[in-house]
Amino acid sequence: MARKKAIESQENLIKFMQAKSNKMKELGCPTHYFIKNDADAIRKWNKKDSDDVWKKIGENENLKGFSATSCPYCILHKDCDSCEYAKIHGRCDIGDFNSITNFFKSKDISIYTIFDSNFYKKLVKELKGNKKGNKK
Repeated sequence: MARKKAIESQENLIKFMQAKSNKMKELGCPTHYFIKNDADAIRKWNKKDSDDVWKKIGENENLKGFSATSCPYCILHKDCDSCEYAKIHGRCDIGDFNSITNFFKSKDISIYTIFDSNFYKKLVKELKGNKKGNKK
């Protein structure tokens, strides 16, 4: 069966998560922060949920670090029991996410300086500018 084409907000959420994952890899973090199964989970979200989550991320001027306010899964689900990310990676406090934060701590790198509000503002602006038909 062919995969359903993702709607724009889903693709923006996927690119948002991929950008965070790519930045971690650039810093040497051996991450599984965002994988194909995570993208597939977002593509299964309905349009209203995807649009609402993307809107909340885009409107939040205080995104920084890794927190529930910068995680599309946390914004949508509100609890770990219904979260696809938690099912794949484990809860944020004990799973893959925890090993990522430990990596940054071991390198004496603050995720709040790497993933600061400027990082998120630039990323969201870039993704909002990449609407269909826009040639960059």
